[in-house]
Amino acid sequence: MIPVNGRAARSRPGPHLLHVAQVADRADRARALHLAGRVDAAVGSLRSSADVALLAGPWSVTDTVFVPVGGRADEYVHIAEYAWPDERSPDLPWVIRDGRVNPAARQLAADGAKLQQLADAVWTLVTAYWLLGDDRCRTRAIEVLEVWFCAPDTAMHPSLRHAVHVPGRDEPMTWGLARIHPLLRVLDAVQLLEHALVDDHVAGGVRDWCRQLLEWLLGSALFAAEVARANNHATHASELALGLAVFTDDPRAPELAGAAAELVRAQVGDDGAQPAELARTRPYFYSGYNALAMLRVADLAWCCDVDLFSAQDAPRRAVEALLPQLVDPRRRARPSVEPSDLDRHGDLLVRAAAAWPGNQRICDAMVRSRILPGPEHRVWLDVGVDPDVARIRSAS
Repeated sequence: MIPVNGRAARSRPGPHLLHVAQVADRADRARALHLAGRVDAAVGSLRSSADVALLAGPWSVTDTVFVPVGGRADEYVHIAEYAWPDERSPDLPWVIRDGRVNPAARQLAADGAKLQQLADAVWTLVTAYWLLGDDRCRTRAIEVLEVWFCAPDTAMHPSLRHAVHVPGRDEPMTWGLARIHPLLRVLDAVQLLEHALVDDHVAGGVRDWCRQLLEWLLGSALFAAEVARANNHATHASELALGLAVFTDDPRAPELAGAAAELVRAQVGDDGAQPAELARTRPYFYSGYNALAMLRVADLAWCCDVDLFSAQDAPRRAVEALLPQLVDPRRRARPSVEPSDLDRHGDLLVRAAAAWPGNQRICDAMVRSRILPGPEHRVWLDVGVDPDVARIRSAS
């Protein structure tokens, strides 16, 4: 999340880590380097991604035909990915098989996929607007945001009662906030649009919507149950609440940051291991998944003068404990229902390299694992000044 309260951010390249005031300078630098032929590959890739994003969407929760019992047509609904029909009985309810994704669940109610697509598209469009000066991208980003957050007939209701739903169970599940984290990427894009002084109506509408969601969240049994867990559920729930508070400049943000820091620290051992995640059916995926969320929490907490970035603190220990398994699959001794799980954690290494510039182990892991950022990330990295970024890029 980009700080909105004027505090100086750490000097780290990459989306979600930039202070808004630094973006205009980055954009000018990108255009200059582009004209000099220095970032042609990254800019060309970004332009291609933006062309696709211009034609995508808009998305709305109201497009979903599935509405849970007691639910509303404008509520966010995400079917639990680990929910399956019970083999012992064709009747409902479905049962949970931890770690085993049911493709049919994603098709039944796809609001989670829609939110991810919206976040990817809006961030790409806003990045293209800032770095390429393409006004079409700004206009399309605003249109997409208005449909999801503001338009009376299509806006999502600011609640998450059905963030995870299991068919056949009428009661809301007490877990599921982890799937909402793409929302914070959308809010980063909104801040960039606000800083460019474009369409205050939509940006203000998104901020009002987030205030309502924050109030619902902090008063809900769902949030209380999630933060009580000693695993990635607590991290993601804390990230969502803290992100909404930082975005809306809520006075409770420092208190939420302190609580989030304690939740993160409680999950990581002195050796960097995450016992609750290692006990899961996908131990390395969940360890990486949680470590990435910890880094996002650390960025948000930094906005509130809470520092989780020291070498001795939990996020760095968690990341460094995973590096051997990231680099060498043979080091993944624990069984997993999906052995290639850890290969998906490119974002973790990109963010870790930006969080701790000069960390040789993290940079070596990026080079050796061949994990590289996507085009909308890389164009920001290409206009940065971190020598480690140049080294990582030259190894691609």
